[in-house]
Amino acid sequence: MKTKYFLVGFLLLSMFAFSSSVKAAESTLKIAEDDELIWEIKTLDEDALEEYLDIDGDDLELYIEMEYGEDAEVGAQRKWLIKGIEEEDVWNFDAEEVDGWEIEVDVWFWTDDPDDFDDDPDIEDGLTGVIIDPDDVGGDENIISMGSVIGTPVADYLADLEWVDDVDVDGSTVTYVVDADDIEAYLTFFGMDPDVEDDMTFETKYNNKGVCSSEKVMLADGTVVGHIALKGGAIPGYELPILLGVAGISALGLVYIVMKKK
Repeated sequence: MKTKYFLVGFLLLSMFAFSSSVKAAESTLKIAEDDELIWEIKTLDEDALEEYLDIDGDDLELYIEMEYGEDAEVGAQRKWLIKGIEEEDVWNFDAEEVDGWEIEVDVWFWTDDPDDFDDDPDIEDGLTGVIIDPDDVGGDENIISMGSVIGTPVADYLADLEWVDDVDVDGSTVTYVVDADDIEAYLTFFGMDPDVEDDMTFETKYNNKGVCSSEKVMLADGTVVGHIALKGGAIPGYELPILLGVAGISALGLVYIVMKKK
């Protein structure tokens, strides 16, 4: 059960990965060096979250910072700059080394002033990755969610992954329903005192470049309490990335961190 809560915790954090025009037998990666990846928070409904989770004050503030990142607010943007892509062994969810693309990236955290992107990045030369063969992604483990960039063709890549039972895949859209008890247990672990009665749904959409174009968190009644969207649609140079390896990780999906081979 601890493992289940751990996965739910990562799911409530956030997301995003990449690709170049490198062709492999199993899949193709379609982002390139020097691409700029920018997202914007479209929705962050703190009132609805407060009512749904039955937490307020410091607990609600902690939840927002844990799950969406520091300085997250409607209209805030974050940016990734792709600095390099190499074919390298990367780690899958089962801690096995498999064939993949290793992506070097600079990251700027949430800001309400895009001029901040002219400053030095908050993370310089960070690493993430995309696994070439979807059959290698989970190893012996079924998965809950992918990062913000996957191999293409998207529908084929998603269909070939081994998902947990609560995940539904429809073309380029992945939907996962998280049980209310799991959400409550996760927040209790971090010292909160929630009262969660209904499930929560996470919906991730990918564009034809294999990049996450929309990530939504919805309550049982359909209320969207969190929405991060790709800025600029499918225009080259504006893609949605995965945040890696720091306390301020945020977004709305399972953060898939791929460690560099030692």
